[in-house]
Amino acid sequence: MSAPETSLRIKLMNQSWPFYARFSLILLITWLLFYGIYIGQDILLPLGFAFLIAVLLRPIEKFFTRLKIPRILSILITLLITFIFIFALLTFLSYQIGSLANDIPAIEKNLSQFFEKSQIWISETFHFSKQQQQQVIEQARSDNMNNAKAIATGTLGFLTASLATLLLISIYVFLFLYYRNHLLMFTIRVFEEKYSSNVIKAINEIRSVVQRYITGLLVETSCVAFLNCIGLLLVGVPYAILLGLIGAILNLIPYIGGLIAVAVTGIITLSNTGSIYKTAASIGVYLIVQVVDNNLLVPRIIGSSVKLNALFSIIAVLIGGALCGVGGMFLSLPFIAIFKVICDHVDSLKPWGMLLGDADDAKWSIFKIPLQLTDKKVNRVKAFVKNSKNYKAIFIIPLLISFSLHAQVQTREYNVSYKGDNVGNMEFYQNKTGDNVYMKMVSNVEMNFIVNIKVNTEEESFFQNGKLIYSNVSRKVNGKEKVNKQTKAIGDTYQTSSDGKPSSINNKFIDYNFILLYCNEPVNVQIVYSDNFQQFLHIQKVSEHKYKIDLPDGNYNYYSFLNGICNKVEIHHSFYTIEITLKE
Repeated sequence: MSAPETSLRIKLMNQSWPFYARFSLILLITWLLFYGIYIGQDILLPLGFAFLIAVLLRPIEKFFTRLKIPRILSILITLLITFIFIFALLTFLSYQIGSLANDIPAIEKNLSQFFEKSQIWISETFHFSKQQQQQVIEQARSDNMNNAKAIATGTLGFLTASLATLLLISIYVFLFLYYRNHLLMFTIRVFEEKYSSNVIKAINEIRSVVQRYITGLLVETSCVAFLNCIGLLLVGVPYAILLGLIGAILNLIPYIGGLIAVAVTGIITLSNTGSIYKTAASIGVYLIVQVVDNNLLVPRIIGSSVKLNALFSIIAVLIGGALCGVGGMFLSLPFIAIFKVICDHVDSLKPWGMLLGDADDAKWSIFKIPLQLTDKKVNRVKAFVKNSKNYKAIFIIPLLISFSLHAQVQTREYNVSYKGDNVGNMEFYQNKTGDNVYMKMVSNVEMNFIVNIKVNTEEESFFQNGKLIYSNVSRKVNGKEKVNKQTKAIGDTYQTSSDGKPSSINNKFIDYNFILLYCNEPVNVQIVYSDNFQQFLHIQKVSEHKYKIDLPDGNYNYYSFLNGICNKVEIHHSFYTIEITLKE
């Protein structure tokens, strides 16, 4: 059976099956998937960690390959560097743990004093005598002694399994790096040739998401470890370096690791010092670091690379922990992010991708709902526009009217890339009704230079009888508004506003602006109005269907067209070059 026939059968099934049947089928498939992950976790967890590590180490392996070092040797050198780093870290932690073990007698003394005070407090508060408390302790101690052999055997088995897992992950990482091109070509060839470009874009975006997430996580962990150590040293907590590193490592477990770190630090501090005040101070240090981490480090360093909202992030972590333990908690976020990338590139799954993502990034507007207006309401709105002094209504209300008529609606999506990596997306929307044309363009770009930069831009224009009536450009950088500019037609002139400062342009007619470049090739057009710079710029034809526009700030853009529609934009800035390409 061919792929089109299979697709047709699926569509017919979706149309003919009732909702409860489709919902039951989804629940069954989800349960089978979770059950398979639970049963096969010993195989899937090493593969998952190896995949993430291989993606992270790929740039290092690529660096050695560029030095003309044979590929196998490049991979082995990369793995050796990784082993040296991990061995150094484990050696340092072992030294710190050894120092902690030397103080066990003092720890036992502090714990004994603490328990004695606790017994007195419990006896006075709850009237639970010391003898009764001692009986409970002796019973627990007896149970622990009976299970000591089983615990020792389980611990030895855990350590053996961990060493075997580390060896297995190392082998998997080597094989992932060695067979990388082979696996990529297989993934591309699995799908029909017409989907190849979308598959390649999805693979590149997945690679970018994983690399940014893991790299950002390592930087964030280093910062948290530094802050933990400094804070605990200032408080005077014993083994501050060890506790700071343990807290930072536990913080790798999303949302839950921080709570575990606080509990571990509190217990170790109390057992070493016996001081309630130092214990409370150490917990306070961790809470302050957590506030700094969640509100400053994570947004700026990681920058929500996985782009998941908090609700589904917590659910994913809990499900991962229930299925695969701590390893599942760590792997849950990057793999849910990979699933979101896949959803974003499959039309039928896009609502799920937007549901998993941030509310600010979700573009529910691409699902247009027609607005039906009666003739009486249309005439009333037209009269309001004619008499209104609120010029913003000039573009808003014709847009509402246009939905009630037989409008020609076009939507297009673009990928935004930097050095081959997908860093954002852009959506273009056009609604044409008679002589009225409304256009809107929304772009979301996220890039990592020294810090994470997130740029959200919206542009909209309304033309009537070929004349620009209103345009607006707004831009936010990391949530703060940086640009807000409007151009309005008032009689024979145009009134402009830049960040609230009014001005004017003595021009009777603007018939071509920047947003029109995305839907009309400037075949016989020599000048274009820039809504951002609020001035006219020259258009230079550099080749067939390709044009160049020099910007007032010294930068320049190239626009390429196919069948009259812009399919590629090259933005050349002093510090970077960004490409905007039309999705197929």
